[in-house]
Amino acid sequence: MKRICILLIVISLLFISFAGCNSDKALKKELEALNRRAEQLDRDLDTQQSKLDRLTELKNQYDALQDKIARLQPGTTEYIKAVDENNRLVRQMVREFPELEPYVKEE
Repeated sequence: MKRICILLIVISLLFISFAGCNSDKALKKELEALNRRAEQLDRDLDTQQSKLDRLTELKNQYDALQDKIARLQPGTTEYIKAVDENNRLVRQMVREFPELEPYVKEE
């Protein structure tokens, strides 16, 4: 969906550029610049999608651990291992996504 929006923006810019350009050289130069920008936007979109996919994966692991911890008896070896794994996962999330740090408190 985002790619379609980007392409529509690029096409709109192309039409605007066509109206404002008088020479073929200027038109070609503007088209090349727009194509480079569209390619960069596509790469940026892919990067952001990969980050979102990774964050979603980590969040799902975190949710599963929270469910597991809730079912375990506090103080048992299995409970302590699950809490340790949860803490490791949270540290990994903060390393990969430092913007999460203000939302994490150490206990």
